[in-house]
Amino acid sequence: MEIPRWKEDDLGVDTCSHCGATVGTRLYQCPACHYRLANTSFLDWPEVLPVPIVCKRCQAENSPTVSTCQNCGAALETLPRAIDQETLPTRPQGAAPIRPFGQPIAMFNPSFTRPGSALSVTRVNSEVLVLTLGQGVTVRLTGRSEYFVGRSDPMVSWMPHVDLTQFGGGPAGVSRRHARIFYEQNGLHIEDIGSLNGTYINTVRLITRVPHPLHSGDELRFGSIEATLHLE
Repeated sequence: MEIPRWKEDDLGVDTCSHCGATVGTRLYQCPACHYRLANTSFLDWPEVLPVPIVCKRCQAENSPTVSTCQNCGAALETLPRAIDQETLPTRPQGAAPIRPFGQPIAMFNPSFTRPGSALSVTRVNSEVLVLTLGQGVTVRLTGRSEYFVGRSDPMVSWMPHVDLTQFGGGPAGVSRRHARIFYEQNGLHIEDIGSLNGTYINTVRLITRVPHPLHSGDELRFGSIEATLHLE
């Protein structure tokens, strides 16, 4: 049997210590006698690193395996695969409209009413809610059956009805989606919707996702921002 040989320019040559055949330096097994070679030069090959994804908000580099920035939490954008429009299936008549590619999906719809709930109402209440914050700042709410409290997030087009960003909500520990004030058949309620630092009513912290009745004069706290509720 003819023993294969390699040219000098094939990344170097070596000799098998078992059978004496000429072998390439990049091989770990002799092709003639199948003896395991002691070559480790293949370990010196340069490592191929994945191309990082750069966050558009903070310019931090992230692994291509993650979908949100590990530095600021913003959603990362990846390059979409080109789609041949001619191969796309047609929608049946009467089907719901298709959302355009790249259009963000609202993570929270302020006008959403929990389906299937016996207490859910869609009526618009004429009562005026007045939240008095520190330094005499007041926020008046009217014309809706529910209001969201939190901080705005332009990245996902989120704007709560009570935006505490301008009142130091970030340093005060207010979450973007902090609390919900809403009317039901048995009156006005407040609900913590998963905030990190809690929602308080008269110094008592609310249990997440458990509605609590609200009355005029109640003292509220979102994170460390205090407010007093009055009804007009």
